[in-house]
Amino acid sequence: MGSKVYFESPINYPNKFDFYDVGSTPNLLKSLLDVLDNCKNTCKEIYLSFYLFNNSFINDKLTELALLGITVNVVTIPIEGYDASSPKDIRDLETRNILFNGTKYSIARHIFGTHFKKKVPNFNFSIFPHIYLRSENVKTFSRGNMPYSLHIKSFLLVNKDGTSTLGMSSSNFAVRDLVKEESLLIVDADLQTTDVNLEFYKSLLLCSIPISEFDFNGDYTNYKVVSNKNSCSEKLMFIAPFYKNSGFSVEDRICELLISAKKSIKIVGQHICPINYTYQGKWNSSSVNAIEERSSLLPIIIEKCKEGLCVEFLSQTFASGDPKEDSKYRNPANTSSFVTFYNSLKNCKDVSYYVNENIHSKYIIIDDTQVIYTSFNYTPTQFIYLDQVSIDNFKNNPGKSYHGIYSEVGQFFLVSDIECVTNFVQNFTDLITRQATVKVLPKS
Repeated sequence: MGSKVYFESPINYPNKFDFYDVGSTPNLLKSLLDVLDNCKNTCKEIYLSFYLFNNSFINDKLTELALLGITVNVVTIPIEGYDASSPKDIRDLETRNILFNGTKYSIARHIFGTHFKKKVPNFNFSIFPHIYLRSENVKTFSRGNMPYSLHIKSFLLVNKDGTSTLGMSSSNFAVRDLVKEESLLIVDADLQTTDVNLEFYKSLLLCSIPISEFDFNGDYTNYKVVSNKNSCSEKLMFIAPFYKNSGFSVEDRICELLISAKKSIKIVGQHICPINYTYQGKWNSSSVNAIEERSSLLPIIIEKCKEGLCVEFLSQTFASGDPKEDSKYRNPANTSSFVTFYNSLKNCKDVSYYVNENIHSKYIIIDDTQVIYTSFNYTPTQFIYLDQVSIDNFKNNPGKSYHGIYSEVGQFFLVSDIECVTNFVQNFTDLITRQATVKVLPKS
């Protein structure tokens, strides 16, 4: 399978604090629109799932293709999940002139409204309202800040001859997001990859609600999803509430690939702390113990360090447990796991750890020959799957309950195209030498 990767960076723009009408990744948007343009005469169906879908350029292009007779299927989260706070000036990319002032919510509202009022022929706009919770101590949540699970940013273009093009990105392409260090992967998929991808999207659509049927005033806290047989391959896997234990399966596959490493491991993510963890067995129907323990990526990484492999990390957030040191960086919301991760690494030989506040790409390079490209970060939250969570009352949300499945929606693809892998390696080198990057391990 041929693969190509594109990268985006704040260094490409005069002011890293500008918000653009073309969204948070102007260069990646151009590449995405080119891919969509090139499929006009060959494509019969498009599936696209973005956590945030408020980019009018993407919506307009998909509308154009739908009017040409191509079936377009878009899935996103409910509009109440779009941030309505802190409106910002949105600028023209070329002139930097202010075009309007808005929030992610107000910008998305126009697109949602367009599809709700009048259906575009061949354009199916659906909403996936599943949320995921597993603690009665969770912070206060309400309309506007619900923990929606659909964190994927991907698409599939199915051609008339049965071939397809797979797309994955770290970016939401969202308007009112700042430009970050992002990436976009495009793959000419083989038949098995196409089949696995199609099965995922069919399952996702089965669990989604057409916008014309969605109750915008409804309470979807306990929204049920329809379970389906997990469709996967060695190269393409999905995490989803409708795929039982899928987070654990993806975690196991990543562990297998890390074990195979012989020379080096490079891990890039917004959040990195793949420590061992526990969960309540009563909330997973496959469990036999009251408290289940899972071994994650960290023990393998430490063992590889002992074997003499060069291991490097690059993340956006960081926490060491030292308040003075941590004040220099973006800290995750819950620092304890990150502190544990850092303390496990700081005495390891041949480990380098870098921090850059702009990182949003997520990938793992093994021996500079393979890349694990993901839509998710490397933390226990991404991998835990609990299919029978039951919380009758929340301490900070009195009167609310949750009975459902704890699982994010995420995607994993293994890249082995050597030219594409080489570009990932170069990107990693570029990122760790950026002016905004700080080396925290080994300490100088």
